Amino acid sequence: MCGAVFHANGSWVNQARSLIFFKGYIVFNLVDDDGVSKELDSEELFMASLEAGAEDVVVLERGGIYIRNTEQASVNPGLYRMSYTPDSWELIMKPTLTMGVAGDEADTVLGLVDNLR
Repeated sequence: MCGAVFHANGSWVNQARSLIFFKGYIVFNLVDDDGVSKELDSEELFMASLEAGAEDVVVLERGGIYIRNTEQASVNPGLYRMSYTPDSWELIMKPTLTMGVAGDEADTVLGLVDNLR
């Protein structure tokens, strides 16, 4: 049991003080259907996202951006108008704190996750 959970300022907080933020996640494939690399300038994508109305943008090297969940409805059409066509977009729950595990610890954590389903 994770403890009590409450919603505050667009994030979920539990008693253990871990935070999960809802983020808009927009994906741009870096390879087309024929396997040819597509050019995607991350600085241009960042500036286009700001022009489309995003205030909090994180551009990922692997061809995606994170934006505020409340901005997704306005940013997506703006990116389309600027000829940036996302391959997918969705609302995700993104943790603000992550921790690496290896070996037996990883097996234990995966077992825990399987039991939660």
